[in-house]
Amino acid sequence: KGFILYPLIKDISNNNATSAPVTINVNNQIIDTIPPTQPTGLTANAVSSSQIDLVWTASTDNVGVAGYRIYREGVVIATTTSTSYSNTGLVPSTTYTYHVQAYDASNNFSPISASASATTAPFVGGGGGGGGGGSPFVKKKVSEIIT
Repeated sequence: KGFILYPLIKDISNNNATSAPVTINVNNQIIDTIPPTQPTGLTANAVSSSQIDLVWTASTDNVGVAGYRIYREGVVIATTTSTSYSNTGLVPSTTYTYHVQAYDASNNFSPISASASATTAPFVGGGGGGGGGGSPFVKKKVSEIIT
């Protein structure tokens, strides 16, 4: 939609003059204020001692879901446009808790999903073979170190 304005100009002596017309085009953009629905069905599956895979059911939105925030222990660790995520570089034998939150292009955020937790597998050291290998970690009891 466009408007044509005819500015009226007055000088210091109160004389009127009309400038050339100015055309203003207005973009009737609709503002999206509706957030996506809450992601559901979040599951966490430990696939190794350092990786947990997440999967959830897609959210819906009146305009479209732009992506998802991945939370671990309440802190955003990643964003994705997919309904799955692999969290790598984790510590063995550790329990992690996750949540997911959808967002749209207008930065409307869904309610945060229910939590899902998984525990990474224990570290498994390499085999022997020629005296090498084995775990790079040495476990000793405190009493053995002190004596």
